[in-house]
Amino acid sequence: VFEPSMSAGSEEDTVYVLNVPVVAIAAMTRKHVPSVAAKLIMPIVDAMMRKHNETLAMKRMAKEMLFEGYEVALMKDLMRLAKAFLPNLNNPLKNNTFGLFYGKNNSHDGLYSVYTGVGDSSKFAKLEEWNNHKQLPFWKGPTCNMINGTDGGQFAPFVSKDSELYVFATDLCRSMRFNYERDTEVHGLKTMRFTPPATLFASADEDENNRCFCTTSTCPKSGVVYVSTCQKGAPIVLSSPHFYLGDNEYVNGVAGLSPVKERHETFLDIHPLTGLVLRASKRLQINIDLKNYDKLQLLKNVEDTVFPVAWIEESVELSPPLAEELKQKVEMPQQLGNGTIATAMVVGGIGCSICVVMIFLLYLKGKSRTAGISSEQLHTPKHP
Repeated sequence: VFEPSMSAGSEEDTVYVLNVPVVAIAAMTRKHVPSVAAKLIMPIVDAMMRKHNETLAMKRMAKEMLFEGYEVALMKDLMRLAKAFLPNLNNPLKNNTFGLFYGKNNSHDGLYSVYTGVGDSSKFAKLEEWNNHKQLPFWKGPTCNMINGTDGGQFAPFVSKDSELYVFATDLCRSMRFNYERDTEVHGLKTMRFTPPATLFASADEDENNRCFCTTSTCPKSGVVYVSTCQKGAPIVLSSPHFYLGDNEYVNGVAGLSPVKERHETFLDIHPLTGLVLRASKRLQINIDLKNYDKLQLLKNVEDTVFPVAWIEESVELSPPLAEELKQKVEMPQQLGNGTIATAMVVGGIGCSICVVMIFLLYLKGKSRTAGISSEQLHTPKHP
């Protein structure tokens, strides 16, 4: 629901944005249409784009680009043409409507199977399956297809600085690793901040473990992940906002970018005793893989670039009343318990010391009494 009081503008504000459906159509036709057939088909596609007055950049209302969406008349005509040759082909756009988050409100991102921790507390809240899959079907190797960690809201108790945490992110179609960075505090509760390492989106040349995330013949440079394999073939590329920790080629490829750690980094502030996430920010940038395509008038003069479309931030923070409740129900009993244990140990230690002293005194007293009797017996005169 749009909340005007929390927004800088109106949802009716107009913005100039990249024509994502046109770029996606070009990418999918180039990938799936054989070069021989392209000579016949692409002129028809080009003519249909001109018929619908499509441009590379377009003006839309903010709500249309985000949740409400807008109808793509070009796609409807293209699907009608394509079905003459491919009758089983489905329209990749739901209701023939495009919006970055169209259809996402009041929805879920799949069915999860989660460990309860019974029998092994270290598995608490970890995911076993997603949509009845123990492995993802998107990437080129079993390591990249692993479903690791939790959904990001809870971890197993007793998190330490040495913990290596994983979050399965459905929008990234992969698991993310988080490492300890520094101590933090949320409303008086001591927490630990965990952040993704720089190697998370590193190129395969920098980190060989990421090679199975390469879905094309050429692996991308550091800072991005291509997710077309899990986005119905659309040329979507995800990254941190402003290509934070990304290669300079991406940062300098578009004017106006300025990556800053404090504004563009994803982080989790975790309560170490319970494993609860008390504060977090997930920051993600949606980009389009824009490529030159000489068979379409709109794309014949563009330079290959990863083009930013929007970046989003999802943030959560424990409220002060709930923070106080956590203190009262978890931390104070623990502190009291620790104090009671310490007191018991001190009292027990004192008691043990007293017992040792008493035993020693009794021993000395008994020894002295025995010695006295023996002396008396030795000096008692014998009567005839």
